[in-house]
Amino acid sequence: MDQVMRVTFGDQTFVFDLEHSPISDMWIDRMRIRHRWPIDDPRRFYHFDPEHAERAKAERLIKQCIDTINQYQPVIDRPWTSVDDRDMLNYLHHIFEVYHGALDQQHHDFWTQAPANVHRALRDLNIAVHRCEYLSIGHPRVVCTWFGMPKDHQLALDLQARWGRLDYEFGGVYLNYVEIGKTALDLATDNDTYIADDMFKPFSHYSADFVITFYHQSQQDCSILLEKIDRYWQANRSFFRRFGIESSQDTRMMPLRFKVAQLHYEAGTESAILETLRNNQVITSIEIS
Repeated sequence: MDQVMRVTFGDQTFVFDLEHSPISDMWIDRMRIRHRWPIDDPRRFYHFDPEHAERAKAERLIKQCIDTINQYQPVIDRPWTSVDDRDMLNYLHHIFEVYHGALDQQHHDFWTQAPANVHRALRDLNIAVHRCEYLSIGHPRVVCTWFGMPKDHQLALDLQARWGRLDYEFGGVYLNYVEIGKTALDLATDNDTYIADDMFKPFSHYSADFVITFYHQSQQDCSILLEKIDRYWQANRSFFRRFGIESSQDTRMMPLRFKVAQLHYEAGTESAILETLRNNQVITSIEIS
């Protein structure tokens, strides 16, 4: 019998059919031990509410993180501007990178000495920045991550090239990007002047973390993203050559998605599903059987 994942949002349960692929199998292995860690934030729902509500939510979260961090130690010395200030968001992401550290480099004195609530605020700052950045995209999705779960498993490049795809499907479940850093697409989109060379992080590690997309994006739609990456690569060839990347078509440059499951639903019911989720914006349980 095929395996399924049941996710309950509020009091509404949705069934997802698991993919038949080595990547899905690897993800399921991680999912089987996820109970050892709590979900980071069961309310990471994006763009199910009107724009003004989404903007207010994003600003509230980021201000809470800044306040908690600065009450411990005032390392964020720029006054908050707005969710539309890309330079401000890049600056805050840089603060996260410096004081949190990469996955295997959490050695900064600030991190090692800070209390648990500040650790959480730093981690949430990263989430809050990405929530602000995502406001301009406007596609509904749900992100599920586990607080403290090790990100020590890697997805080999040959598997990425074989199973990676460019499209998103309504109700598709995909591996979540877990690196501390930015992809080529992030760099090309942000025009980030704060990021250090060692913070370019192509997709490599994975865990049980996943994202569910509730919209369609075809491979043709992604041609714009590929063009943006190519222009950035053309302008920064020497930078990427330090990583052995000689083409914008290198797997490490591509905005690949790795699908692990698909929502089981009837065509034509997308609007009803979105409305149900809008009224149930919390993950209450996840089961695989």
